[in-house]
Amino acid sequence: MIFLNKYKLIEKIGNGEFGAIYKGENIRTKESVAIKMEKSGTSMLKREAQIYQYLGKNEGIPALKWYGTIDQYTYLVLPLFSFSLNHIPQTDISLVTVYQLGRKMIDILEYIHSKGLVHRDIKPDNFCIDSATQRLYIIDFGLCKKYVGQDGKHILLREGRPMVGTPNYVSLNVHDGLEASRRDDLESVCYVLYKLLCGKLEWDLVRIRDSKSAFLPRDERLRKYLEIVRRLGFSEKPDYELLRMVLS
Repeated sequence: MIFLNKYKLIEKIGNGEFGAIYKGENIRTKESVAIKMEKSGTSMLKREAQIYQYLGKNEGIPALKWYGTIDQYTYLVLPLFSFSLNHIPQTDISLVTVYQLGRKMIDILEYIHSKGLVHRDIKPDNFCIDSATQRLYIIDFGLCKKYVGQDGKHILLREGRPMVGTPNYVSLNVHDGLEASRRDDLESVCYVLYKLLCGKLEWDLVRIRDSKSAFLPRDERLRKYLEIVRRLGFSEKPDYELLRMVLS
């Protein structure tokens, strides 16, 4: 299938909550692209496109190539990255590289947070590497949310919230039904780094929340990082530089 006389769908590479993700190609330049596609009438892709546009050009943020509706479908076109962090074997990644990635994740999240947004779905699948530049990018803003109200103030803490995100990687606060804020994105980074270091997460799948509560990383730097982010208040601004230093 070709649309706009420019983009061709090649093969399905994933499924989202409301649609599918395809590997595609710009038939003019032969550039590979990722194409998200959903039935018109839902607003997920529109909202995600608006977030990409709002975040604009910044290191670690993919450039939105096109968004629009044709016939009964809505499309969002993004760069196609070589692989996600979920596809890196634990045997192929060094401790130094893991912490380099951790510092870059903090850089990216600091920028997103500076724009008044929290990502709310930090996991290995949502960090991708461009093999040509070796740069790290964050993707999938479908669960992203503003934590700053129209008055410019931090939103109020709400309890009894449904879990949003991927259970293996959400924070203790999210497990406990608390509204997510900046601290929760950063706690999820700890679990991503641990997965990269050890190849798996050591949760009891029936009692993930209890496993996380008792979790104490063996690596001193990761343990210190987790202690810092778990002490953060709901509306407290994280000390991003301190967190980068801990992972140095």
